[in-house]
Amino acid sequence: MESKKSLFLQLQCCMLLTALTVLPQFNFGNLMSYATGVGMFSMDSIPVIICKLIGIVCGCMAIYKLYAANPGNQKPMITYILSGVGFLLVFLSIFGISVVDYLGLLALIAALIMSGFGLEISWKSTGVTWAYVIMLAIILYLYTFIEDTVLTQTVGLAGPILILVGLGMLKSAVNDAAGSSGIGKLKVAAILAICGVALGWIPAIGWIFALILNIVAFVFGLLGYGSLKSADSIGQSGKEGAANLFISMIIMLAVAVIDIIPVVGGTLAALGAIAAIFLSYMGWKKIISGLEAPAPAADPIKEA
Repeated sequence: MESKKSLFLQLQCCMLLTALTVLPQFNFGNLMSYATGVGMFSMDSIPVIICKLIGIVCGCMAIYKLYAANPGNQKPMITYILSGVGFLLVFLSIFGISVVDYLGLLALIAALIMSGFGLEISWKSTGVTWAYVIMLAIILYLYTFIEDTVLTQTVGLAGPILILVGLGMLKSAVNDAAGSSGIGKLKVAAILAICGVALGWIPAIGWIFALILNIVAFVFGLLGYGSLKSADSIGQSGKEGAANLFISMIIMLAVAVIDIIPVVGGTLAALGAIAAIFLSYMGWKKIISGLEAPAPAADPIKEA
């Protein structure tokens, strides 16, 4: 059986991903426009719908498992209701029902804020808490490669900023040589990502600077997670998570290049970013598990 903390992380990530899909105006009418002759079909709609469905289905599964594990506990009921209503309203928005997407967004934001208290989640240390924040921040950032709008880019800028702050707080928990080296490289990646998002707003030529900085950022991310794969301070589970994150950086390197291909590049890149988000979620969940696990007992000193 999955632990409450594992299901909490699943629910939080699903609510955040689903909420991001309704930041801009979006509905199922975009897909039907080609058939009705109102407008042209947009392939960019497909990855957003996929994100909605993944977030809704996996989020509802987490709610069900959390409730089934302790049906008599009334404290998290408001979290279940708000998140469930949010998921339902966002699902209805896929079919073009107006206004409900923004109501769903408000419900999901409220549930995101309240769920930690309602589910009585407490982390082992400040470092673990920030590892959880980093997990959410990565979703904020990677979603900018799925949907490129003013709102998603603005919100997405908070991602690498939170990652940079979180890595600074995490350094005390990941304090062996390999871990410290990995954290240092990931900090450089976060700084480059911040610059990439900011420079991407420059009209006409901004995307060129963003492309170069993103590629270099993902290379540093690759090197950073490569170092974390050898970090004993995050445990065996954390090392496996670092391997997942290493693969996610390879995918994002491909995404950064594919994104410049005309016509289909944006859609293919967005699908790659979805895969990277999943691997990032799995990776940081394992790192959190490794940091939460009790430290292995030291070998007893043998008497002479």
